[in-house]
Amino acid sequence: MPIASLRRFMPVAVLACALAAPLLAQGDSNSNQGVTDAEKRVAEEADRLEKKKAACSVEFGNLIRPSVQKELAGDAAAAVLKHKDTIRTQVAEAKAMAQGGKRARTSAETALADDVRTAFENRVGRNLASAPVCDIFIDNVLDGINGGTAFKVEECLSNAIEEVFTGTDFAKNWDTALAETFGKKLKEAKTALDAAKRQAADAAEAEKVAAAGGIPGMILVPEGEHVIGLELADFLLAVIGEELGLIGVIATILGFLWITRRAFQIGRQAIAMERFYAGLVAKGVALWIGSQAFINMGVNLGLLPTKGLTLPLMSYGGTGILVNCVAIGILLRIDRENRITMRGGKL
Repeated sequence: MPIASLRRFMPVAVLACALAAPLLAQGDSNSNQGVTDAEKRVAEEADRLEKKKAACSVEFGNLIRPSVQKELAGDAAAAVLKHKDTIRTQVAEAKAMAQGGKRARTSAETALADDVRTAFENRVGRNLASAPVCDIFIDNVLDGINGGTAFKVEECLSNAIEEVFTGTDFAKNWDTALAETFGKKLKEAKTALDAAKRQAADAAEAEKVAAAGGIPGMILVPEGEHVIGLELADFLLAVIGEELGLIGVIATILGFLWITRRAFQIGRQAIAMERFYAGLVAKGVALWIGSQAFINMGVNLGLLPTKGLTLPLMSYGGTGILVNCVAIGILLRIDRENRITMRGGKL
């Protein structure tokens, strides 16, 4: 092989060896840490939701107290006196411009809403100030101002409370709503974080499988002595490391590096012949296959968190293999057209 060819090949070989080197480390501390972090996040999320639930219960206790309702209605009435004239003027102008269509909330209405929300936060609490009961209260007040007839802010507040917490036993309904809302949120958080724990555990197992192969691999070792099989998951490179060892992993990495490099070459050739669309498609295929393979290999080697990406052209799956084959077919077609053009033929 010519010296120039060896010099071009050496950086690629060094990169492949660097990517495969973590297989010999026999360490799964990153994945174990991932499992620990996932468990910690579950506990933190549960604690956060329980604290918020307790805070909302306290705030609801404030809301149903007659003295707090009276103070809140007084603050809202002061805001109404401050903004109502400006609101009516701006609303009349906005209706004239909208000509019967849907209009946006005016600046004076927004200012009133901010004042009422601030009063709600001061008198009741921050959580309920951003809850539907506060929004409905604000809408009732604005409807009363824009209706042109006399209205009572106290009635707007009581109607909002009744609309949100249906029934006479507000405390019981509120406890039920809290249990349903936060129970659902906590269940969703645990489901998502349990999935993260499973992914971290799979990554830890994949590292063990890959490291078990060592340099020569275990393809000649009796089947009972193999660690596990992950052929149907996203850890095919780990299985290659177990069966074919470090040599097989380096060969796989070199194969994907060659495919990516060759695709970029085809794209450059097409662009040089002013076939810009074909060239960009070829380079897009190169980026797609190269980046997906890099991420999958990084996950298998414990260098990246699990992403759920398959190893192109190799991992189990019908749709993934089909799409990869279509991409390679397009790439081969572009290469064939490049060769025809270079020979002076017509497409």
